[in-house]
Amino acid sequence: MWLGSDRAAALEWQAEDDLKCGGCGKPRDETMVSDEFVEAGLAPDYVADMWRCRACEATGAKKKAVEEEGGEMGSGLYFIPREVRLNGQEVS
Repeated sequence: MWLGSDRAAALEWQAEDDLKCGGCGKPRDETMVSDEFVEAGLAPDYVADMWRCRACEATGAKKKAVEEEGGEMGSGLYFIPREVRLNGQEVS
C-alpha cells in the first residue's frame, strides 16, 4: 500500500520523466527545439559517444548461436551474462 507522499513522489517522478526524450533521456525542452533556435545559437550542441556493453554483447552472441543451430527460442528461455575474466584473470 502506498502512502500519499509515496504516490505524490511517484507522480512527480513520472511528470519529470515525461519531459525527457524517450530515446536519449535528455530534456525535451533543450533538445527538441525549432531550427530558429539552432540558427540563433540558443540550442545546445551534442555529440554521441559509443559504448559497448560487453555483457549484452555476449548475450547477443549466445542468442545468435542458438538461433543458428536451430535451437528453440520459446518462452521461458533467458540468457544471463556471467563474468568469466577480469583484467586477464579467470573469475570463479
